[in-house]
Order: sequence, then structure tokens, then C-alpha cells
Amino acid sequence: MKFYERILRELKNEEHTFRTIYRHAFSFEDNIYFEQSSNLCIERVTYAQAHQNVLKLTHYIKERITSRQIIALIMPNTPLWVECFWAILQAGSKILLLSPQMPKKNIAQCLAHTGCRIILGDVCVNGCTTITPDQLIENALKGNAGVEIE
Repeated sequence: MKFYERILRELKNEEHTFRTIYRHAFSFEDNIYFEQSSNLCIERVTYAQAHQNVLKLTHYIKERITSRQIIALIMPNTPLWVECFWAILQAGSKILLLSPQMPKKNIAQCLAHTGCRIILGDVCVNGCTTITPDQLIENALKGNAGVEIE
């Protein structure tokens, strides 16, 4: 039986929550989560490694952002986006998903309408704190001192 077939079968008997989906999706620790070509080599990341990234990002968010705050996730669809998505939820914050392709004016309107003042992404909006993907990688995933949220 393929791993996704097992997940689907087990999900039929469980409550359908993000917690359940996450537990099942990341239960295949040795399976490949993502791979890409880098400098003529293939870089592979397993679900276990991705889970560790989610835990580090969750810790980073919890240290800097009050629980239940709205955090805008404005990044291209990458493994970091997925890891940030799960980390925001696990940190107890609310998530506002916006496309980086949206005009900045529309992004600013969405942020103002929801009261969101924290952005994970490369978009800067007046009145908001932005944490860039590079900052997340350097400070959360590599363990250096991080950005302080006001």
C-alpha cells in the first residue's frame, strides 16, 4: 500500500483537523519531502528534516509574537512556505494567506482590514513588521539571534 493511501484510510476514522493532517503528513519521516538540483547535485529533504524546521520556526514565532495574533504569509509556494504555514498554526497564531503576486495596494488593504501587523515574506507595508525568508532561514533555521517584534 502506498503511503498516501494509508493516510487517506486512517483519516476516514479520525477527526479532520489540521493537527491530524499534519501528524499524518509528517509521519513518513524517511520519505522525501522536497528535492531540488543545486550546484550539479540533488538536494533532498526528508519529512523528518522538514518537521524539525517546523519546530524551529514554531519556537521562533512563539518567542517573538503573541499567540492568536494574525500573521500574513506572503511568499512563493516553496518548502519554506509550507513549513511557515504549519509553524504559524502550531504557534497558536492566526494565518492570513496572501499571494506575493497581489498588488501592494491590495495587500495593504487586506492587512488593514484584518488588523494584521506581522508579515512573513518579502513585502514591506507601513505599520507592519516584516520578517523576510532570508531572516527566517538565518535566524530560525540556523539558530542565530532573531528579529524582534514590537
